[in-house]
Amino acid sequence: EFVIDKKEFDGDRIDDLQIKNKAGQQKIQIKYSGESDHRLQKSDIAGDAVYGIALDKLYENWRKYPAEKELTKFRLCLAWNAPTDTLLNFLEPIAGAGAFSGFTTKPFKIKGEAIWPEGQSLPVTSWKRFRSKATTIDRSLFLEFCNQLVIETTLPKFSLNLLAPGPLESLVLQQVKRLGIGVFPNQHIEPDHFILSLVA
Repeated sequence: EFVIDKKEFDGDRIDDLQIKNKAGQQKIQIKYSGESDHRLQKSDIAGDAVYGIALDKLYENWRKYPAEKELTKFRLCLAWNAPTDTLLNFLEPIAGAGAFSGFTTKPFKIKGEAIWPEGQSLPVTSWKRFRSKATTIDRSLFLEFCNQLVIETTLPKFSLNLLAPGPLESLVLQQVKRLGIGVFPNQHIEPDHFILSLVA
């Protein structure tokens, strides 16, 4: 079951896509910044001014989620470049966890212990906003949240032009052909026409 763009509670910020099957479900939020070369940086998740993905807000969404959390994977998918700033001190690369087969992305998990060291009553001072919110946050729950959230960068970008397909359109075209569009008994349907109809 696929649920698109549906908030499960007031203020739900991980609501772009939900995928449910017998094994559990995924909650996915997707961010795209046009043709720019935006790079994920610490200010994107340390603050909440531009993209709405502040660490405390993502944690709050996770905590409020109504279903069984242990059966749900939370994923922030970004068509942005991987970080190169101090954010790397708080992220751990994950091998083999990309959302697309045949396309290399760069997924990370948050190193919760680096943000909120053991034995400390509050997170480190460099996470100013999160530190101010942490007085009402249970550290053990925060660490659990960090283990369940994947931040995936360098997702394929799209061109919005099927005559000059970008990486995302190319992946969709491949998938459409694997579904049998353009071959018997669907030989009368062109893959690019099918995709345009789907998008419309």
